[in-house]
Amino acid sequence: MVNGAVTQRAKILIVEIPSLLREIIAEIVADEDDMEVVGELPDHGAIVELVEQTGATFVIAGLTHPELDALYRELLLEQPATRVLAVGREGRQSTLYELRPRIETLGELSPEMLLTVIRGGETVKPTEPFLDRGSRR
Repeated sequence: MVNGAVTQRAKILIVEIPSLLREIIAEIVADEDDMEVVGELPDHGAIVELVEQTGATFVIAGLTHPELDALYRELLLEQPATRVLAVGREGRQSTLYELRPRIETLGELSPEMLLTVIRGGETVKPTEPFLDRGSRR
């Protein structure tokens, strides 16, 4: 509950993310009571179908090539409540896709920004490089 209101858990699907970055994302999400990873895909091929099957509300996907814009557009048209965070291979570049319509380039992704984006809050300036969290183990 947040301010007396029941909050729905964010259901996260992770798609085509390098293993180290996937582990860091899973570690960040695992520490949060209001979100869970509901599936992983090695590539973008069945993303629309798996979002439907798992009820994912948030997709964290590898930012691998520009043709994915059309795939994300298809996903958002079929599942308008879903949000997609496309993340560069090293977490240094990220883009948020939402059906608002809005596409926002977020820049370097910090753990705080990742959690804020998943929760649907306003984005904040990055304070800690995303991969630095993994080096604190």
